[in-house]
Amino acid sequence: MSHPTENELLEYAEGQGDPVRRARVKAHLAQCGACSGLVGAAFSDPGALPTGSGGSLVGQKLGDYVVDEEIGHGGMGIVYRGRQPVIGKTVAIKVLRPEVAAEDPQLVERLLAEARAVNAIGHRGIVDIFGFGETPQGQHYIVMEYLVGETLTALLAAKGRLSPYEAITVLEGFLGALGSAHAAGVVHRDLKPSNLFLVHQPDGARLVKLLDFGLARNAEGGGPRTAPGVTIGTPDYMAPEQVRSSAVGPRADLYSVGVIAFSC
Repeated sequence: MSHPTENELLEYAEGQGDPVRRARVKAHLAQCGACSGLVGAAFSDPGALPTGSGGSLVGQKLGDYVVDEEIGHGGMGIVYRGRQPVIGKTVAIKVLRPEVAAEDPQLVERLLAEARAVNAIGHRGIVDIFGFGETPQGQHYIVMEYLVGETLTALLAAKGRLSPYEAITVLEGFLGALGSAHAAGVVHRDLKPSNLFLVHQPDGARLVKLLDFGLARNAEGGGPRTAPGVTIGTPDYMAPEQVRSSAVGPRADLYSVGVIAFSC
């Protein structure tokens, strides 16, 4: 499986959460030193997980951008709000955790693959990425557009379920972007509600943005490599062939769309 989110690791450390998900996290911890180290820190210091960055990059300048504040974090990285001081443009900066990158060097490749895939597609329904670099501490990062709104995960948590009309509106909102990705030969491989962002527009409407192409793969075989028999993605939303670590194409993404529709 891919690296668990920090919330999943925290659930595991506290003995909470869905038993099936806990079993998957346990299996992952058995082979990932970085994540097992985070869980070990949580056992020894209940306030250690999630930790974020401790503000270590806040105030620093990364390329043309100044880091203002941490706005999110997960199992693999930390997201900051930054700005271009000359023109005042606000951006989001996703930084890989150094301990996780050291454990899995392919994460840097996946970060680059995400930037390349997004720029190859060039659709307004996909979050724009326009920078890649390395911090003075050796952490790799990408610079992308700053979005104001909520993920589909947050919306479903607040509402429980959507009306048929609202669900169809959300699905239509990202299927165009997904179709453009497939037309460009890119398979996302990790479609799920947390990777669908509902952007708040000035007129009150919502624009759906497709996020996180870090696991994307070119239909001809380009993209981040995985060892034979290794399954990547989020199991609850994966097509059977992806669970079996077989070759996947656009139909695997459409299977995930169906699960998302059911979730709505």
